[in-house]
Amino acid sequence: MGLFERFLTVRVGLGILAGVGLGLAAPGAFQAIVGLEFAQVNWFPRPASKHAALE
Repeated sequence: MGLFERFLTVRVGLGILAGVGLGLAAPGAFQAIVGLEFAQVNWFPRPASKHAALE
């Protein structure tokens, strides 16, 4: 098994933790990214509301 396959799970986990940590530390930056639009296409759709399933 190569180096890529051996540590794939660890790298995915670290990536998830980094994303959650950055989202908690700088939520405004992520809101700005979500607001990006080019040619009336939103490249990063807003996540569904937590309560959308209840409505």
